[in-house]
Amino acid sequence: MEKTYHADPNNHDAVASALLNKYRDQQAGEMKFQVQELRPEVMAFALLMEQRLRDKDADKGQSWKDADIGNLQVCVTAKNMSLDTALMYGTNSEAACHAVDLANYAMMIADVAGALKLPTEPVEAWNRNEDMTFHILLMISGHNVTKDAIESWSDEQCKQAEEWAICIHLKASDNDDVEVPKVPECIIPFLVK
Repeated sequence: MEKTYHADPNNHDAVASALLNKYRDQQAGEMKFQVQELRPEVMAFALLMEQRLRDKDADKGQSWKDADIGNLQVCVTAKNMSLDTALMYGTNSEAACHAVDLANYAMMIADVAGALKLPTEPVEAWNRNEDMTFHILLMISGHNVTKDAIESWSDEQCKQAEEWAICIHLKASDNDDVEVPKVPECIIPFLVK
């Protein structure tokens, strides 16, 4: 029986960084990107933005791609007013929701304006970082890998472990087209039975 691994939604740091890396790798084909370490708050907010967009994908998809910047600007103004109202009279939760919507509309404007184009020059795809490997592995349950263990791994083993964990997380996040590689040999001794 194949073991099931689950994403750990509490580890925003690793989740956001891993999602950004994997998404860009998939979208760019041969191009590879290295996402610099981002503040935990920035990554957590980016995750909220993505989740909000995914929630609306069933209705609208990426309809902003063909939108008029002027119409998007009207949406930004309306969302900003909603945020102001929530800050004055609503709850923190309502304000946070409006802040995410406002940020998404701002992102849409940047996208339509062409500011979010993928670079044409390949960027180094991967750099060894044991802390990052450890945090990426924290995204999923079912193993007890330690930082000490990661330090003894080769670069290739670290890379395989990261890719495996990222793919499991993406697949668990409604990305059914993501293929999960087999469990890397370096992980097998740490699997929880």
